[in-house]
Amino acid sequence: MSEALAHQQARRPTEAERSYQAALELQPGHPDALHMLGVICLERGEHDRAKAYVLQALEATDWKIWTYRHNLALILAEEYPLQVWDTVADRVRRCRARGTLQDDAGGDVTPLVSVVIASYRHAAYIVQALRSVYRQSYRTIEIIVVDDGSDDGSADLIEGCLAESPFPQRFIAREHRGATATLNEAAGLAAGAFIGFLNADDWLQPDRIQRMVDGVIHGAAQWGFSWVRCVDAGGEEIDPLHHRYVYNLYCAVAESPVQQTLGIAMLAQNIAASSGNLFVSRELFLSIGGFRDYRYTYAWDFCLRALRLSEPVMVPMPLYNYRLYEDNDAAAVAVPARAEAKAICGSYLAWACGPAVGAGEFAPCLRNFGPIFVKILFESGLAELVDVATLRGLAQAQP
Repeated sequence: MSEALAHQQARRPTEAERSYQAALELQPGHPDALHMLGVICLERGEHDRAKAYVLQALEATDWKIWTYRHNLALILAEEYPLQVWDTVADRVRRCRARGTLQDDAGGDVTPLVSVVIASYRHAAYIVQALRSVYRQSYRTIEIIVVDDGSDDGSADLIEGCLAESPFPQRFIAREHRGATATLNEAAGLAAGAFIGFLNADDWLQPDRIQRMVDGVIHGAAQWGFSWVRCVDAGGEEIDPLHHRYVYNLYCAVAESPVQQTLGIAMLAQNIAASSGNLFVSRELFLSIGGFRDYRYTYAWDFCLRALRLSEPVMVPMPLYNYRLYEDNDAAAVAVPARAEAKAICGSYLAWACGPAVGAGEFAPCLRNFGPIFVKILFESGLAELVDVATLRGLAQAQP
């Protein structure tokens, strides 16, 4: 193997191939030897042989090795006819153009927006959250608050603060039922064409709702979100260089415009960050059945289900102040949340790799994005969430 690698690095492919074959005679099925033979064949343009070798290497390693999957993706990309690539590229262009603000967008430009707040033990923060709604530059608003059985005096604070509200409001205080049940109940009371969620411990920038209305309506979308500003318990901005979750979130958000679509960027991480950052048409919310009962990742689950029907819009401004502290710090619950995230994303990918029944025009799936979807899947950690039989089928299917 060392001799073969030396030949390969010296650009002597014939000698390298001979040495890798010798290695296979000594150890039949050696995955690295098979993979490197595939690489040599790929460089020669011998795609059928390259694919056969790399597939053998993947089978020998249960499809776990990223470099093997990466090179298989390069081989599979060559199998797609140019007209398929052209069709997919056209879909990407149309998706991006759809997200461009248009001054002549039709429809009601001042729809009623229902600001929905699910409150639970956030007496220290709920008044700031409500007053951030009162200060909105956009004024066609109603406020709906449901308190989920708080025992810290939240209900009294909410009632008192709502007396100051310049907008119509509705408040319900009842026994504890959990976050998703409370969010769904509150959203079910909404009369607005759009629902803007707000966590009871976060707050909005004064132009948040106006910019979300502009972004979603002019982007011809049914839902969207903005950049977030992550703050600590005291409301001070968190330094991303000293907080792994914030750093990863900011990086993912910054990198999302280079992805083919925003929906594709959403597959790897919840770049919306929180349910409170979601701005959704009431029609879409009802059509997908609201939030499902996950403890940590119900917001990402909602986003992935929304992606099946509608491509979102991201407003590139930090309009949502997202508070991270001991009780809700995403980093602190990373281990239990990871299992939920794998299940949620795995479920989406199982749908996306199949017939993708009901998929919208820009839903990230094999049917819509063919070679791009296969390439992203095989080259990323997402492949580890897909069963081997499905990966094998994607590799062997005729484009």
